[in-house]
Amino acid sequence: MCSFFEHWHVDCNYLLVMKTKTLIFVKLVFIISFAFYYAHSLKNTYDREVAVNGGNTPSSIKYIEQIIEASKTHKINPALIAAVIAAESNFKPNARSYAGAKGLMQINDVTARYLKIRNLYDAKSNINAGTSYLSELSNMFGGDLKLVLAAYNAGPGAVKKFKGIPPYKETRRYIKKVMNYMSFYQSHPDIAQSI
Repeated sequence: MCSFFEHWHVDCNYLLVMKTKTLIFVKLVFIISFAFYYAHSLKNTYDREVAVNGGNTPSSIKYIEQIIEASKTHKINPALIAAVIAAESNFKPNARSYAGAKGLMQINDVTARYLKIRNLYDAKSNINAGTSYLSELSNMFGGDLKLVLAAYNAGPGAVKKFKGIPPYKETRRYIKKVMNYMSFYQSHPDIAQSI
């Protein structure tokens, strides 16, 4: 092959050097790509853990005392309360939705007036009011968790209108999300010891 290039006055050593440099470059690109992919995969795993755990370390749940207290007062599973908080606000007490729902359990102003809560950003008040509302919905829908969650998300009127879970994608996603969180929190040490 070199004899062909010698005919064109091309140095064979130059070609070998270029071939080696190209191989090194390709290997570097492969290594960098693999490292980026692996780092991205680790970040996704971490983000999923943070989402499932509400931004807390695996050993603790924020506002656990308020959750347990509200659970005992309103006879609602503390895992459900934690799951709703995780889904609604990711444990951020100052969260506010585009629709104006506020606080940890994302209570809107109409529901706040109905529940007689003044400061929606106060963690204890918000958790107590949200849990009270879950209890009321549970009584309204015979303890059917999916209907309770559908009513919490879309309103009890929508559940009654459709005689079941409304055909809203957001509501169906919400129910699944909360139930996934709930199964996680059900076995969490902070929750398990209080049940």
